[in-house]
Amino acid sequence: VVHGQFVGELINRRHRYPTDLRTTLALNLSLRQTADYEAGMVSQLQAARALRRSEAFVEAVLSERRPRL
Repeated sequence: VVHGQFVGELINRRHRYPTDLRTTLALNLSLRQTADYEAGMVSQLQAARALRRSEAFVEAVLSERRPRL
């Protein structure tokens, strides 16, 4: 639910965040579910990509919160 609202409201409608963040929450949640609840393993490459996506997401949110001059 949160992912859909974030994408729909803050990326698509208000254009507050870059469009390349659209899939970040969904992809990382899917990867976490695989790691936590499925027999399959998450590779080091998948984990590294998820970390990069997460860092970009957090940076975008933090930069949006900074006061604009």
